[in-house]
Amino acid sequence: MLAQLKKIKPSRKITALVLAVYLGVVAGATLYSQTGYIQSLPVAYVTRPGRHAIPFTLKETAVVEEGKVHYLTTTADGRHLPNDVIIPGLHVDILDRLTGERGQGEVLSIAGRETVGGAEVWISIDQGDFPAGNQVVITVEGVGREHDNTLPRQAIQEGADGPVIYTVEAEEGPWGERYRLKERRCAYVWPYNDDTTPYVLVNTTALDGEGPIVAATDVGYMYDGMEVQLMPWDGQIKEE
Repeated sequence: MLAQLKKIKPSRKITALVLAVYLGVVAGATLYSQTGYIQSLPVAYVTRPGRHAIPFTLKETAVVEEGKVHYLTTTADGRHLPNDVIIPGLHVDILDRLTGERGQGEVLSIAGRETVGGAEVWISIDQGDFPAGNQVVITVEGVGREHDNTLPRQAIQEGADGPVIYTVEAEEGPWGERYRLKERRCAYVWPYNDDTTPYVLVNTTALDGEGPIVAATDVGYMYDGMEVQLMPWDGQIKEE
């Protein structure tokens, strides 16, 4: 072997050495570049569905009929009403949109609760004078039971056709896994009109899949296909 090495011309040895050094530099530069690229990506803070009780404020428009307030829940744009949120006996504040009259009442009954959305609610008028046919604003505050499919409110984004969430999908890249966001439509979100609630209830179909769910990003926006780096969500965005 020693004799064979001695036979290699010095010029070839130098060429091989230069090539080895060059390849080492290229590999190091590529790794450094890839590391820098990953660190420059937006940070997506990821979470999983959890179990939480949800305090809520329902504020909607209803109509006075037969001495009572009649309210039909909406099923449009993901604004559904879970079937165990509005229950008989809840206190209701009433405001006449035309006259400014204020009053109070309570939930008398709710029908059509077998599925999410589409419920019909009747509310008593215990205080206040509200002519039949007038539109009134009802405000109901309460705390629903604990739900399993809850997410931080920050996770809900407004899409072209209603509320959406973003999950994370991994794909193989030249230097390991890369992570991209995938938009998923939400059939309903509750509560949809109360920005003070820390958690919201989301339909289970939107939560199907194995990927984690994005609670927030450090750049303040998300979009389908966005490449990110991942960090666990603990309720706040880290500042570098």
